Amino acid sequence: MAAFTHRLVCAAALVLLVVQVEPVIASIPADYVWTTAASGIWNLSDNWTPSGVPGDSSSDTATISITGTPYTVTLDTAPTIAGFTLNSDNAIFLIPGGTLTVNGPSAIQAGEVQMDNGTWAGSGTLTNDATLRIRGSVQISAPLTQNGQVTIQGDGTVGGASLNAASSFQNSGVITLTSTGGGYPATLSTTSLGQTLTNTSAGLLQVLPGAGGPRYLTLDLTNDGTVQIDATTSFNRNGATFTNNGSVQIASGQTLEMNAGNQTFTHNAGADLDFNSGSAFSLGGGIFNHNGGTLSGTPRLQSSTLNIGSGVTTAADFLLWGACVLTGDVASAQTLTVAGDGAVGPASLNAASSFQNSGVITLTSTGGPYGATLSTSPGQTLTNASAAFLKVLPGAGGPRYLTLDLTNEGTLYVGTTTYFDRSGATLTNSSTGRITGPGNLVFSGTTLVNNGTVAPGASPGTLTITGDYNQSATAVLEIEIGGLAPGTDYDTLVVTGTALLDGTVDVSWYGPYVASKGDTFDVLTASGGITDNGIALALADAKAWQINWLGGSTVTTLQLEYVPEPATLSLLAVGGALLALRRRR
Repeated sequence: MAAFTHRLVCAAALVLLVVQVEPVIASIPADYVWTTAASGIWNLSDNWTPSGVPGDSSSDTATISITGTPYTVTLDTAPTIAGFTLNSDNAIFLIPGGTLTVNGPSAIQAGEVQMDNGTWAGSGTLTNDATLRIRGSVQISAPLTQNGQVTIQGDGTVGGASLNAASSFQNSGVITLTSTGGGYPATLSTTSLGQTLTNTSAGLLQVLPGAGGPRYLTLDLTNDGTVQIDATTSFNRNGATFTNNGSVQIASGQTLEMNAGNQTFTHNAGADLDFNSGSAFSLGGGIFNHNGGTLSGTPRLQSSTLNIGSGVTTAADFLLWGACVLTGDVASAQTLTVAGDGAVGPASLNAASSFQNSGVITLTSTGGPYGATLSTSPGQTLTNASAAFLKVLPGAGGPRYLTLDLTNEGTLYVGTTTYFDRSGATLTNSSTGRITGPGNLVFSGTTLVNNGTVAPGASPGTLTITGDYNQSATAVLEIEIGGLAPGTDYDTLVVTGTALLDGTVDVSWYGPYVASKGDTFDVLTASGGITDNGIALALADAKAWQINWLGGSTVTTLQLEYVPEPATLSLLAVGGALLALRRRR
């Protein structure tokens, strides 16, 4: 028994000795090169020189550079390596899923990397100078430098395509979103808000219709180059920013949509946003900063803020839906249209501070009787400058509101019922100002001060003032006369309150009409009575007219009667005949 125990201990010691002297064989880093211009898989040692597989050591590098007939190298494992190079026009490196981790430089110099799902990871920068094709869902978590062609391609084999970059990157080449074989989506994104794609001055970001399907840009974007939208594209990250220093081109029939909320589009000096009446730029619940540059279309802003930069005078047209906000002045080449609409409902534009309009601001509606409002914060004033237009149009119906103090030095066109409805506010029609149109200007707890021109109608027509009308010594009441029917053949001003009249009445002929002696024209009526403070006729031949005051003890009508002297009547008849003859010719 003792001998057996001794032999067992000796055997155990021998085994221990063998185990202790067994050598440890470590993987030796190698620079692997693909051996032949033939297709094959990554994880086969015969395909590499030296024999082995890149990734046996994390310090390995892999190069695919052999030329010849076209071939494909397929990644069928998940290696971690220290460097990668693709430099063969004949080669496709296919990643059908999984993860390739490269903790050193990666260079796509020639050929194509095709990723059908999967992740390119690691700390090393991936530099693409050739072609990177994305199908399926792809993540690039490595730093990315893009100088070549990236194609994000939804198709019938893989389905939708998306490329997500885990950090900010630059594009100095071409990035294309498209589809083949059906209406599949294509998406370009970054992982988090604030991670930005910078499209450099040499860069082209193009969105193509392909075989159909939606297109998405889910990132922050700074464009110094060209963004070409040939298919409707949704810029769909909440809170994202799009800064345009270059050119954005939207093809006919297509739309660039920024409707995810809290987004900002900044259009800077030297930039171009180019689209026509058949295409659209839509911003919902965001901010549009107009800092200059060229706008060749009309951006549609819904419940958004429009900031017009200080001193920016470049031409721009904006369509405003919903509840919008304005900061800055409107220059002479700029147009704002505040439109109630069937898709959104009533529209309003509010300015927190006083501002000046030197261009055109229009209140209207489409698609139904929806309201439109222009307002400022209490105590703030809109100055409608001398060459500017503030137009209130009937559109498709609905109420119109001017909820502000207004100094009109230009033209206020009242084409429909308009409520000047801020309590205590004043509409001052300056000496250069002009109020015209066939609508009804309603004053409720507000005041009209008229030092300029009031020209009722729209050649001819009736303008109604619901409230009091005070005409100062510098003011002019312009009347066109083309017949005997009030409001149809000649202009009339109808005042529901009192009228205090100074200044002048200026009459001009409209059309071929020739008045007869004794013809009368009730050009102003005031239900609350008229006070003559010295109004006079401002005519080339004042002797041809006289003013009649009608209404008894309370004068309610200013009537013009035609009482020409014989010579005046003859000249008028000759002039009317010549005008008629010229019109026939």
